[in-house]
Formats: sequence, C-alpha cells, structure tokens
Amino acid sequence: MMFQVLTCYYNGSGVMVNAGPDATHFTKFLTYISPLRYLNELGMRLMLAGRDEHVKDYVLSGFGFTWGIETCSLLILTYIIIAIALGMFVINQRAKSF
Repeated sequence: MMFQVLTCYYNGSGVMVNAGPDATHFTKFLTYISPLRYLNELGMRLMLAGRDEHVKDYVLSGFGFTWGIETCSLLILTYIIIAIALGMFVINQRAKSF
C-alpha cells in the first residue's frame, strides 16, 4: 500500500511522468497535492543557480517548474503545518478512545 502512495506522489512531482504543459488532467491534479513537486522545483532551481537565464527558463518551463521559490516554499510550509495538525488530531482522537 505504501508503495502505491509513493507512486502517486512521484507522478505528481514529475519524476515518473511529464508535469509540463502537455500533462494530463490527472497528472496536473497530482502536481497540486504532491509535496515532492514543490521540493523538486526548489532543488532544480538550486541546481540551475548561476546559469544563463535563457537556459534556466528553458529547463524549468520544460519540466513545468514555473511557480517560483516563494510560492513553493510557502506551499511546503503549509503542507508541513497541515500534516502535523492532522497527525496531532489523529493522536488526540486515538488517545480519547483508550
């Protein structure tokens, strides 16, 4: 089961499928919910730092990584906060049942 969830996350990040402009609707949906997509964009931007702007724009737009550093960082932070809050809620609910 865990491997199937990871496969969906990988699809959303653009690792296994193209998340660029010609992506399917299902892949576009996965790119919105997959935190790996935002981390991949941040990593790609770090790898391309110091390169020519034309090269950087060509590579990033080819992968569909056009959201920017601020947006990706904010979305990762939001994902972390939601995941922690959901985890605390589940722990609290489980603790009440004992």
